[in-house]
Amino acid sequence: GQVVYDPYKLAEGIGRTRGTRTGGVERTPTWHNCILTSGETPLIRDTAAAGAKNRAIEVEVDQPLTKDGHALAARLGHNFGHAGRIFVEWVMRNRDSVEEVYGSFYRDLAKFSSKQALSGALILTADNIVTHLGIVPKLRMLQPADLAQYLKTDEDIEINRALYTQMCDWVIGNMNGFLRDDRVDDHPPREIFGKYDWKKNVAYILPTKFDSVVESFGGVPRSFKKWLLGRDLILVRPGTRGTHFVTRVVDRAIGTVAIRLPDQEAEAVFDDEDEKGC
Repeated sequence: GQVVYDPYKLAEGIGRTRGTRTGGVERTPTWHNCILTSGETPLIRDTAAAGAKNRAIEVEVDQPLTKDGHALAARLGHNFGHAGRIFVEWVMRNRDSVEEVYGSFYRDLAKFSSKQALSGALILTADNIVTHLGIVPKLRMLQPADLAQYLKTDEDIEINRALYTQMCDWVIGNMNGFLRDDRVDDHPPREIFGKYDWKKNVAYILPTKFDSVVESFGGVPRSFKKWLLGRDLILVRPGTRGTHFVTRVVDRAIGTVAIRLPDQEAEAVFDDEDEKGC
């Protein structure tokens, strides 16, 4: 099977603090590493948490990088590491200048997620130094515009937006598991996920099923429900606390997660932050 790497374990550089049975604290592991990955096993998946997406810059290559990959690999195998000392020594002698260039690049990328902007500014600064030192002959210096197409904004990495789309797709794809208000079935579904009100376009999902589906998509049910509540995408009883809506399912009153589905003719619910629901 495929090996799935945890971006946190690779990029954070520090492990968890754990206690011991005798009342002490275990030594916290730390590390510094450089990560190389291939497109065969992506480091970040669509269902990855926002924090993981924030820590990776994905660059998709749709054409060959070199005419003769074998010859390039052989040459690099015999020539590497010579510029490292030159690079580090120059940085140590010019720290103030490096920090100024880094800050300038960070401000140029301010419209992106802060972590993405920090990483992007670091890449541009390193490229600026390499070009300045002539380590790679005839290398064109990267500009913020060159990197901008690969960086993500806070909106791009908002996992709850993707979760809402996935949940709506799941409801539509599993409609046979939802009872309908407009008819009484002589043969109800083998597994009941909840109830669907086609007039209001609302799916009343059993809480345990809602939680399991959200977790299968890589989300956190509690925070996702709060996110939905803040955008009026779930129904709640006026004057009540919490995120459950009591309704009748199979002649029994039960608390459900009543999620609004987008109307077919409505515009995207996220076009305007002030827009409420669908």
